[in-house]
Amino acid sequence: MASARLGLALLMIVGCGRGAPLTMPVKGTVTFKGSPLAEADVAFTPKGGRPASGRTDAAGRFTLTTFKTNDGAMIGQHIVTVCKHVKKDPNATGAYFDYVQVTPEKFGRPNESPLRADVTASGPNEFTFDITPQK
Repeated sequence: MASARLGLALLMIVGCGRGAPLTMPVKGTVTFKGSPLAEADVAFTPKGGRPASGRTDAAGRFTLTTFKTNDGAMIGQHIVTVCKHVKKDPNATGAYFDYVQVTPEKFGRPNESPLRADVTASGPNEFTFDITPQK
C-alpha cells in the first residue's frame, strides 16, 4: 500500500508526458503609417505549434501569451498577424454593432501576412512591426 502511494506521488511530481513546449518572453511595438497602433491584436503563429497572442497598448506595445499570461511564444519561426477593428459608428451601444477593419486585411491573414519573427532561446525577442498600406 505504501509503495502504491509512493508510485502515485512520483507520477504526480514527474507528470505524464512532456508538458508545455518551451516559450520565451516576447514583446514589441506595432506602428501604423509610422504612428503607434493602439488596441490591435497581434498573433505569432509557429508551424505546427500553438499561437501566441497579445494586444497593443496606447503606445503600440505588446507582450505575448501562449499558455500563461505573458509567458511569450514558442521558440522558432512565426508568421505574425496584426489586426485592428473599430466600431463603424463610435456611438453604437448594445451587444451587436458593426466593425470596420483599420489595418490592411493582408496583415491579419496568416496565409498573406508578410510579417515574420524568429523567437530564440537566447533572446531578447523584441520586435518592431510597421504596418504600411500598399499604394
